[in-house]
Amino acid sequence: VSTQSTWARRRVHEAVALSLTGLGVSFYAFQTKPPMDYVSRLVVAVRRLEILDELRDSNFHKLLCFYRRWPEKAGEDMVSLVMDVVRPDVKRQPDRQEARVQLSILPLRLNVDQLAVNFFLDFLGVQLPTGSPPRSPKRPPSDEVRARTPSPEPKVAGGDEGPPEQYIQKFTVQGMCVCVDYKPRRINFSSLKAGDYSQLIHLFPLQQVEIGFQKFTLYGADGWGQAFGQLGLFWAKGLPSQSHRYVAGVQPIRSIVNVGSGCADLVLIPVKRYKKDGRILPGVVRGASKFVKTFTMEALHLSQDVSRGVHSVLKSVDSVVSPGESKRRGRDARTEILAARPLMRQPRDLAEGLQQGYAALARGLARAGQSVVVIPMEDYQRSGIQAGV
Repeated sequence: VSTQSTWARRRVHEAVALSLTGLGVSFYAFQTKPPMDYVSRLVVAVRRLEILDELRDSNFHKLLCFYRRWPEKAGEDMVSLVMDVVRPDVKRQPDRQEARVQLSILPLRLNVDQLAVNFFLDFLGVQLPTGSPPRSPKRPPSDEVRARTPSPEPKVAGGDEGPPEQYIQKFTVQGMCVCVDYKPRRINFSSLKAGDYSQLIHLFPLQQVEIGFQKFTLYGADGWGQAFGQLGLFWAKGLPSQSHRYVAGVQPIRSIVNVGSGCADLVLIPVKRYKKDGRILPGVVRGASKFVKTFTMEALHLSQDVSRGVHSVLKSVDSVVSPGESKRRGRDARTEILAARPLMRQPRDLAEGLQQGYAALARGLARAGQSVVVIPMEDYQRSGIQAGV
């Protein structure tokens, strides 16, 4: 019964897919008699690693993919792992084995929607804070109850504790870059009132926030947990020095920074052209055209992001003020098929771009017909003419 109920609660329209392309694994084992310095070598290579966002209402398609700012690295493996198992002292300790690990990852692009964040938290069983007051602690059990509670059995010395963890002699992770785009949906005002100031992150969207991670090398680690734990601490220490990149990626600050850069091009491009061939007019024309293009694009991006932010805030306020009314207006169950969100995939050519545009127009007309005709008819049949109007 529990299995059937679990399958019944599954939401098949909400999923995240892991895509591995060009996965290759090679393992080399060297001779043991006589023992050599090298025991084995493991090579794992992934040509393309992508996480696909298949959530119905999300505006992104690829949650994680290759960052195309470095086209010269497009032909390389996206993830490469080389692990050598060696004997540090063949003569005196031939049975002792240590590992040398080298990991490299190409630049990554993260397109994160708040719906995807909530999906992962729900999948991992993490309870989101609701802002409710903490419960009063339970009273300690009485002596009678404590006497009936069985005490844990003591561990027997020399028992089966599992195989020892692999000692890592050298652990190297090459430097990498991660570009983050984030689209917030709503703010939990209850959690914000309770002191959870992390909800302020959901106020503004992020665009092209580049975070750099330096090369990491660790000598001597007892197991993979300690190695990756030290890696996380090392990279976390470098994040505060890159806080200006986060601020520059927040709208409307990002638009202001880009427009300021366009204003600087009005002066720098003519000066550079004058130093090159003594002509200033082509530089002025090029700088002015670049400034107009930057100003126009940033004005469009700013208006779009501001409208989305205002919609998100108003939706959050509406859910707090009148939760019952907001649920009634959300007709997700009726328009589940027609509300399938468009996938934001970059077209390969003009024909594919026109095809995607035609599909988006047809989908919009279908939604408009659903909202104008079908929904009022359903309301009329259920509650009469007043509800249909």
